[in-house]
Amino acid sequence: MIQTAWDNVAWEDASSDNSGGNIGYAACRPATFLSYVYNRFYTPIYQNNATAGMCIQGESAGGAAGAFALAWYGAGSASGGYIDKLSLMSSPPLSDISQGCYYDNGSYDPPVEVCPPGQLGCNATNNPVDWTQAIQYTNALHGVREWTGDKNCGGPNNTTPAELANWKSMSIVDGNIGTFNYPKTNITAWLCSMVASGGGPMNNSSPEAQLFFQQFANSSQYEGLTINGVINCGNSEEVGPGTPPSNYTKIKFEGQYISLGWQAIEYDMVQDPINSCFSHHSQ
Repeated sequence: MIQTAWDNVAWEDASSDNSGGNIGYAACRPATFLSYVYNRFYTPIYQNNATAGMCIQGESAGGAAGAFALAWYGAGSASGGYIDKLSLMSSPPLSDISQGCYYDNGSYDPPVEVCPPGQLGCNATNNPVDWTQAIQYTNALHGVREWTGDKNCGGPNNTTPAELANWKSMSIVDGNIGTFNYPKTNITAWLCSMVASGGGPMNNSSPEAQLFFQQFANSSQYEGLTINGVINCGNSEEVGPGTPPSNYTKIKFEGQYISLGWQAIEYDMVQDPINSCFSHHSQ
């Protein structure tokens, strides 16, 4: 077992005493860990197995850690990048924290259309092909307040210009540090486009993810990009028991046709001839 130096706090908390801070700076923790795994474990494996890939799979804020590594810490750069594959499940929800936290007299930033016409990477068999969802934090609100150290995220007091600028500065899409050119990295996203009956309401995870994906305006910015809408999710972020786009349900994987999200996610990660971890190598 590898024990991390921040075991006493969430990786998103830049402090050592649960007082919060800049989430983008805190993301150096998982980015440093991933770099360590790459150098200490992956590189020797790759030297003896040319089909090995350095790949990450993360759900919600876990996927955001991978996105921060790409955008802020050079893990996807043309020179020095080392992430071959990033699989994102209901993620990344920290693309623009300022939009998720914004509050003004009971109003919020407007809803975001996910996979709008012209968005690169959207699976053509998504059903619905696009959807619109509110971007304000709901079930993640408590965590974001703790990580930022600002209890006014989402109200009850009106957002100040200083708060807005501070939240923006620690976002994946911060307008300053973040870069979005990962020519050696294949990215697949699995976003809830519909929650099953009894699974509760949708949340901000898919519109926040859209703010990340809309940074890709040219296919030269990535080795591969696929944005999948999953219906009948178990809850607002539970894509595993949901139904993947129809192109996956026509594929046999481990002796049976894919019918569930987790099967499609596993297939994409380990067996897809174009998108799998073993099809992409940064070295």
